[in-house]
Amino acid sequence: MKQINKMDLSTNNLVGSLPDSFGQLGMLTYLKLSHNSLQNSIPYTFGDLISLTTLDLSSNNLSGTIPKYLTNLTYLTSLNLSFNELQGSIPDEVVFRNITLRSLIGNFGLCGAPRLRFLLCLGNSHSVNNGHLLKFLLPSVALALAAIAICLYWLIRRNSLKQGEVTTDVHGVEPISHRLVSYHEVVRATENFSEDKILGAGSLGKVFKGQLDDGLVVAIKVLNMQVEQAVKSFDAECQVLRMARHRNLIRILNTCSNLDFRALLLQYMPNGSLEAHLHAENSGPLGFIKRLDIMLGVAEACSIITAKLSYTVT
Repeated sequence: MKQINKMDLSTNNLVGSLPDSFGQLGMLTYLKLSHNSLQNSIPYTFGDLISLTTLDLSSNNLSGTIPKYLTNLTYLTSLNLSFNELQGSIPDEVVFRNITLRSLIGNFGLCGAPRLRFLLCLGNSHSVNNGHLLKFLLPSVALALAAIAICLYWLIRRNSLKQGEVTTDVHGVEPISHRLVSYHEVVRATENFSEDKILGAGSLGKVFKGQLDDGLVVAIKVLNMQVEQAVKSFDAECQVLRMARHRNLIRILNTCSNLDFRALLLQYMPNGSLEAHLHAENSGPLGFIKRLDIMLGVAEACSIITAKLSYTVT
């Protein structure tokens, strides 16, 4: 791999330290290792990556100081070290002359670079100046933290209210996902898989509306076991949706499976399907803004599933 030019290993849940052997990749110009769980300091061998133009180590658990040798990488024009545990002074040469706050934010132990609004390093100023500086900074920091706390409280409260609306069915019964649901209960809930209970059908099976023995109304997706892809779909949905929680994704409340039967118990959405709303004649066509909002919501949910699938495959 010594001839490799670009490498992107971001968002892979990698752990441990950055290997010293990266220094052998002398032809490397692009290296992205963001959104992992890498720890310890940045190896000194990174100073041998003389051809590097882009380095992204953001959103890890890297510690120590910012290596001075990064200023020797004359071709380095894009550097992102944000959201780590780095500390110490920020260099002011080469790539660091044009670096922005976005590339260093989230490292609360860093100091220097007044233009980026970091605290001055203690060794670079007199204690008197620091005392005056703290008089102005402490109230500002306190106000900022208070504003952030209020925003977080509001967001958490809003999300909890939304989740409460989604996870409660039309009868106000909270779903219980830890009790066993038998095949016979599924048969009773769907009135022996009655055609009148069908909500929709596809190539892999049918979705029925059903009411469990405890009164909970659910959507029951019964897979067609004659289709080989159905079993793989069942396993994939269980694997992905058990890790994903999002307002635009229907939750799996429970499963029922044996050698000849597979069913997913999902939240029942009483307002009908997206197709019905898109083509409804009595309420008129949806406006452009509403359709755009739907597309963005679907895209956001798909991105969550794609990320989880990527994590599962890795």
